Amino acid sequence: MKEYLKQRGFDNEIIKAWKLEPGTNEVKINYLDPEGNLLYKRRNRPGKEPKYISPSSDKMPGGHSWLYGLHMLKYVKDTLLIVEGEYNCISAWSMDRCALGVPGQAMSLKEYHLKDIPDTVKKIKILCDDPKFATERAKEVLKYYDWQKEVYIAQYPDNKDANDYLKEGRVTDFQVITNMAVRYFEDQLMSPDIKVKIPEAGKGKKDSKEKKGKKEKIKTLIPGLIHLVKESETVAYLLQNSGKFYIKETYTLEDGTVCRPKQDLPIHCCGLDIVEEPRNINYEDLLEEIINFIKSCLEMPEETDYLILALWVFHTYVIEKFETTPIIYFQGVKETGKTRAGEVLEYLSYKCERLTSPTEATLFRSAEYFKTSLIVDEIHLWGKEGNREVGQLIKSRYKRGLKVSRIDMNKKGEDQVEYFDVFAPLVISTTESIPAIIESRCISFLMQKNKDPGVERFIDKELARKIRNKLTVFRANFMDQKLKEVGSISRRRLNELLNPLYQVLMEVAPDRENEFKLISKSLEQIKEIEEEFTIEAEVVEAVVENYNETGEMTFLTAEITNRLNDEKSEKDLFSSRFIGRCLVSLGFKKKRLINGKRGFNFKLSFLNNLITQYKIKNSEPQENLFES
Repeated sequence: MKEYLKQRGFDNEIIKAWKLEPGTNEVKINYLDPEGNLLYKRRNRPGKEPKYISPSSDKMPGGHSWLYGLHMLKYVKDTLLIVEGEYNCISAWSMDRCALGVPGQAMSLKEYHLKDIPDTVKKIKILCDDPKFATERAKEVLKYYDWQKEVYIAQYPDNKDANDYLKEGRVTDFQVITNMAVRYFEDQLMSPDIKVKIPEAGKGKKDSKEKKGKKEKIKTLIPGLIHLVKESETVAYLLQNSGKFYIKETYTLEDGTVCRPKQDLPIHCCGLDIVEEPRNINYEDLLEEIINFIKSCLEMPEETDYLILALWVFHTYVIEKFETTPIIYFQGVKETGKTRAGEVLEYLSYKCERLTSPTEATLFRSAEYFKTSLIVDEIHLWGKEGNREVGQLIKSRYKRGLKVSRIDMNKKGEDQVEYFDVFAPLVISTTESIPAIIESRCISFLMQKNKDPGVERFIDKELARKIRNKLTVFRANFMDQKLKEVGSISRRRLNELLNPLYQVLMEVAPDRENEFKLISKSLEQIKEIEEEFTIEAEVVEAVVENYNETGEMTFLTAEITNRLNDEKSEKDLFSSRFIGRCLVSLGFKKKRLINGKRGFNFKLSFLNNLITQYKIKNSEPQENLFES
């Protein structure tokens, strides 16, 4: 044992209470009090009963045993393991886990053993290979502390103990076991709807015999699921009880079927550290943190775009609360950050996967079985290469209750017809325009090439992980409570799309309500362009005026925007984003100008057709305007 500790570079203080007699197999173990003073010695001799020797007599002081490792309590923060025996205690410390060892092979923890545990310890995790003993020890702790401390039970798989894990070099496996401890509630104090079971052992012979005959299946979505947790190659469920997180590898259905989550789901799972994540979070600060993260990775056309995307990320974590979800639509030519935008949202959003050109089956089965947020890159929805079936599925994702039907030829009669619920958050990134019926369900962003090269740096994955942890806490905190009711923020379908973001805003940052209302008004103007032509007529007129004054068949969006905003009140001003989208919808061609800026150009015959189409009466075009 000494060699294992020495190899891992642990301080001599950890092992100063343990000594192997030179040339023998006899071990002398010193039991020290919390101040490091000798209480008594235990001599272990092969084939003989252990012998206890106190400094003054052959008896233990106080006439009873003591917990081993009390001299290490000064290093304990808020969580303490209770293990079986001195060797397992030393092994636990050697694997970065604070522990005390209970003397005796049957985990003979007594009430008087607990008096030396300091008040700074808030969580006690009992680690044992037998659930019966672990349960008895948990009751003893609860009785002594009268529920002032949280008690958890973890169980060794494979009929091994901490000492075995250290010898085999399986430090990570041991740490996983302790992190996956389940909180214990004494039966008579449990409410009827709380069922906490001692974790089943892993792969030992005894466990295999107990599981024999039980059905197993893959089922990722279970009641009360907060998120999925991944450590090494194992994915487990993250759940909560009484405001505390715990992890379970399996979930048992009422018919006895043992369920496990899908192990290779391509999403960002939580790590084991999520269990220790503080539950008190300032959501307004978190919103700003998300906005700043997106800004560091992405250059959006408008400053207000960052708030929209941050609220969209928030809403994915409580998607069960909403009847609609806005589809996020990034459009632009090559290398304008569309794919990057999807990647950034993938790192932040809840159970988010990113696909390129997905099939119809992928979309509806993924939505039905996993309810993942979905990022779709470079999708073709119309034209000769368009996938109309995928388009129909995407159209149905924005609203709860819209189901798609499919035929299963392996079944007979009415069972052949299956209905799938495809409601889930969705992001589309594409160089192509999409059908108007889908775009009407979107919040659209016309992407442009970034000016700041700093946003091209690698995404900070560690920071993204920390933000996801906080968002997971947000989900857990709102899992069983309703969001605040809010009034209408817009009209018709746009109100449906903005309502989830509005509700989230009023929970996390209500002081920004007026800002969001201005965003809503801007989006209303954008949506009006799809329904009316009066604004389009104004834009065409402004383009004609610009040509008459400059004689140029190229222009910047800002030039047309400034003309339209001339003499308008502040509340009626158009945004450049709105005018840019209007110019695109009118058919003006994008062009890179000599100064490197992006603008539009046109042919005179094209503009002449627009003048005729929109019956521009107030413009006074130069004579050469009508030349072909």
